[in-house]
Amino acid sequence: MHDKRTRGGLNFACGRLGAGSMASLVGLRGPLRSRLIEALHTGKGLSEAGAAREGFWVAAEPRLPRFRGTLQGWAKGRLGARDPAELVHALTALGLWESRAASRARLSDGEQRLAATLPALLSDADALFVPESVLAGLDVVDQERVLALLESRVREGVLAVVETDDWGVAERCDSLVVVGREDVLFCGKTSSLMDRAVEEIRIATPREAAVRAMVDPFSVSVEVHRGEVRAWAPAGQELAAKLLALGYGDVEFVVVRPARLRETVLAMLGQS
Repeated sequence: MHDKRTRGGLNFACGRLGAGSMASLVGLRGPLRSRLIEALHTGKGLSEAGAAREGFWVAAEPRLPRFRGTLQGWAKGRLGARDPAELVHALTALGLWESRAASRARLSDGEQRLAATLPALLSDADALFVPESVLAGLDVVDQERVLALLESRVREGVLAVVETDDWGVAERCDSLVVVGREDVLFCGKTSSLMDRAVEEIRIATPREAAVRAMVDPFSVSVEVHRGEVRAWAPAGQELAAKLLALGYGDVEFVVVRPARLRETVLAMLGQS
């Protein structure tokens, strides 16, 4: 592994995830992703020898372990050094407060899956990992509850890494890890990746050659797709290309579509 833990952050070969950030882990499935997920889940192989403190890393679990007594009593035993009031907040935020006195057997499957996230979300670890299986087992309402509570931990300065193939989840994270076939292709702030992305400009005109001539000085690439001229403009060139096209009499309409995270990442993966 090329990865190592440091207090408050996680270093990859191609970048660093800092404390107080929420990162989505996306990309191709294969041996590299499997090894990385295993390391993130167990914490093994992430640290330099003796460099990271014990308890730095914790992973959420998709299933609730067996326990005796009530849900609140079980969860209280996993608070560590954190304020007991935070358990009340977490149970309320997850919609579990009314079930706090229930035994494990009396919890519904959905409640059990929500409760299974409590040890990680209540941990005083510096970094949290949420495997794909955790969110995949929840309905959309419960997913939102877990993500909202996770975001509150991030605001406290915790680093959170969320494995996902859901672009909606990835887009709400401020950081990103893109796993290719053999390498981690990107690791860092999502905004820095999107700054390098290009916007699509769709131009409806019967005079393709004229449009090509207009936008050529501005490094805008043009192609025809199903009778429609499409242009891709580098950052900073979009407005110039749009104004040129709008000022040309034969142009029927111009649509500028911002770059999307999904398409940017898929293009990156396609080149790996």
